[in-house]
Amino acid sequence: MQDNFDGDRIDRNLWTAGYSHTNQDTRIYQEDGLHIDIKQGGEYSGAAAVTCDCYHGDFDAQVDFHVAFPIREPPLKWPPSASIRATSTSATTT
Repeated sequence: MQDNFDGDRIDRNLWTAGYSHTNQDTRIYQEDGLHIDIKQGGEYSGAAAVTCDCYHGDFDAQVDFHVAFPIREPPLKWPPSASIRATSTSATTT
């Protein structure tokens, strides 16, 4: 499977997208890339895109991502109460 997330619609045959804590401070959308916007200073939130298919055997998963910080002057400042986690998970079933 390969998806460059071109265009403005998530391919629902390949992906399901959702929120870990739904609120108005988070938005998932596709616009020539998959975007997850979480409002700074808002409520706790998280979002993800998960493949709809199962893969067996060896595979290679590659993801390019960019984190846009609200404070851009050098040195880069990360708000003390903020955190980010990018994960890749695989599981086996019997």
